[in-house]
Amino acid sequence: MEAGRVWFLAVWRSPIGTAALYGSLLTHAALAFYSLYRQRSLRMPAWEAAQLILGFTIPLFLIAHVVGTRFAYEWFGSVDSYSRAIYLYWVAVPAIGAKQAILLTIAWTHGCVGLHYWLRLKSWYPKCFPLLFAVAFLVGVLRCLGFTQAGREVSRLVQIPDWTETEAYGPGREQRAVIERMRDMLWYGYATLLVLVLAARAVRCVIESRGRTVRITYPGGREVAAPVGITVLEASRMAGIAHASVCGGRGRCSTCRIRVIGGLEDLPPAAPAEQRVLDRIAAPPNVRLACHLRPEGGCPCCRFSPRMRRRARARRSRGTRRARSGRARCCSPTSAASRASRRGNSPTTWCSS
Repeated sequence: MEAGRVWFLAVWRSPIGTAALYGSLLTHAALAFYSLYRQRSLRMPAWEAAQLILGFTIPLFLIAHVVGTRFAYEWFGSVDSYSRAIYLYWVAVPAIGAKQAILLTIAWTHGCVGLHYWLRLKSWYPKCFPLLFAVAFLVGVLRCLGFTQAGREVSRLVQIPDWTETEAYGPGREQRAVIERMRDMLWYGYATLLVLVLAARAVRCVIESRGRTVRITYPGGREVAAPVGITVLEASRMAGIAHASVCGGRGRCSTCRIRVIGGLEDLPPAAPAEQRVLDRIAAPPNVRLACHLRPEGGCPCCRFSPRMRRRARARRSRGTRRARSGRARCCSPTSAASRASRRGNSPTTWCSS
């Protein structure tokens, strides 16, 4: 059980490994807070909300683990061997072991959800999905089996006289008190950052509501006033209006695209990331991505392109024929956009006021 730990320590406790590990953790946390702040609306697809919630749950469990292992080792020279960790999780305090299992499950699910919704736009992914899903599921199962086997092994070792004192000893009482205080401080600090980000969002919403707005008109005559500077997709979500967006508004899938039928000269030019997607689908100059388009003035009009609808209907027709013949049907991003348009979920007109 300890043989693999030698290689683990050689990598992650080296200066380069330490910088890479904790640098990536801090970068990931910073990006998560920024992602939460930039959300104009917390109305989002269920998968996106699940990934966001799981991501912010991870530090609540991870802080205790990091403080109890790496920090205890650096401050007090505490031995954080696998034997001691399994003894703590499986024998001494099983509740901590349950929390560790929950942490691993949340982190693995969070990562798999993110990879799935990133890779599902790739042409090869639908064919490989069953295999990749099986691998991801088996990794989780094997992780549980490995933890169980290690726990049983440590349970047998505990029966050996003096094994606990020599192999599974931990910090003293005073040292544990310091570790617990540090853990609590990090928990409070994390909660404070989360509250500050939410408060900053609220302040920004108040400021934006008092500034200039653009007016978006949807099929059926519904109009929505949105602050200048937000995307058309964000405006739809703020108003509780469904708008097709397979990638969650990350500018990857093009399913949220709209056609500008007036005031094109008043719109800001497409950013490089948006332009790459538009070039990929050979979009005309008046087609923009709703997740990138941030109107600032003028009186443009937007709607889904009729050509997109015709292509979507043709693809759905082919998909129906394949389904009837026993072949698998694959829903294309364009058909998703077309369905949203026909249901009245796509913006048709918007103007500044």
